[in-house]
Amino acid sequence: MSEQLGRVCLSGEGRGRLEHSKGRQLFEFESLLEKEKKKWSLGLDLPVIGQELLYFNYPKIGESKTRVEGTFATRLKMDISSGPNKVELNNFFLMMGELLSMIDSRKLRDDWRLPKDSSRFILEKPLSEESVFRFEATGGGPYFERLSLNLLRRDKFKRLKRSMKLDLFLSQCSM
Repeated sequence: MSEQLGRVCLSGEGRGRLEHSKGRQLFEFESLLEKEKKKWSLGLDLPVIGQELLYFNYPKIGESKTRVEGTFATRLKMDISSGPNKVELNNFFLMMGELLSMIDSRKLRDDWRLPKDSSRFILEKPLSEESVFRFEATGGGPYFERLSLNLLRRDKFKRLKRSMKLDLFLSQCSM
């Protein structure tokens, strides 16, 4: 499992897609993981809008405080500013912080699950009986080329449906 976490590339570039209740955004990105500062930076180049930034100051293992900053974080908070959508965005940011912390330390927290799947690396954390955060990574090289972060919510038929998703397709990695 530690080996799989080590294949997650958080310093690189590529294309990405963010889907949420208010729409979808496609972008090109560059990212940088600064382990000594416990900070992950994502620079997004959005069509028409231009460059925006998203910073995650993530906690050490065992802590739960994640600080999210940047122009893209502000845009998301304004787009998703009410009701359950705001709670979902906060949960998404919190889970991103926990995930970054696990990738940095290469240790799985006790409250995360590792479902068996031979073709993908998957980590899940139940948030409630109604929602789950899922991280999926695929690719056969030295690093995973596709990273997918999903916030899933149960519909009225108790099936898990995606309510928020961030996909990163890496074309280059600087591990």
